Amino acid sequence: MALSIIESAHTECTFVLDGYQIPYITGHLTDDPNTWQLSIDHRLAIGVPADQLSDVLWFVAQAMAVSAGYSAHGEYCVSLNPHQRKVNTIQAVQHRSDGQLAAELFGVDNASSIEGDDLA
Repeated sequence: MALSIIESAHTECTFVLDGYQIPYITGHLTDDPNTWQLSIDHRLAIGVPADQLSDVLWFVAQAMAVSAGYSAHGEYCVSLNPHQRKVNTIQAVQHRSDGQLAAELFGVDNASSIEGDDLA
């Protein structure tokens, strides 16, 4: 993971992870050079130790992307459609005579069965 810090003419910086800007996140070094003050949308702020900045920014970027309906922040980001999620449910689980388990799965448009080690 590559973190870039883009400084502006002001005291505020923006952050880029692996070539992709993290939206709504800005920050600046505090009086303590080992601490960054991060701000989300100029409304929420938190102090982050400089040695943890990359990890915290990666986590925040992923959480923001997922909560906005995307799969991830950055290169592998795809929009998710909450109205197009396939669901399978287990209708029945039975013990077979050989001691294995067998289950019947029912989805929206199909039914299938899995047995034995596939249930693990």
